[in-house]
Amino acid sequence: RALMAGAGRDPAAATIALEQAVEIADEQNARVSQLRALAQLLAHQRKLGEQTSKAMGELATVCEWFGADCGLTDVVRARELLESEAAGL
Repeated sequence: RALMAGAGRDPAAATIALEQAVEIADEQNARVSQLRALAQLLAHQRKLGEQTSKAMGELATVCEWFGADCGLTDVVRARELLESEAAGL
């Protein structure tokens, strides 16, 4: 967030930082952290008008890992984000 705040905004650095967070969480099998980082990356890319299909696919895979009945707030929000992205909202 700090990389996108104020006058010194650096969207490219923010993208790299989010991608690194996803990678590290994946390496550590930290699924909730991975889910959060992917959701932030997807929202960031959408805000910049960038391609989101890779992040969407990865986020969908992580959501599936939690199972269809998972009611964790982060998972529910991630699924809502995926639905809104798929609908083009």
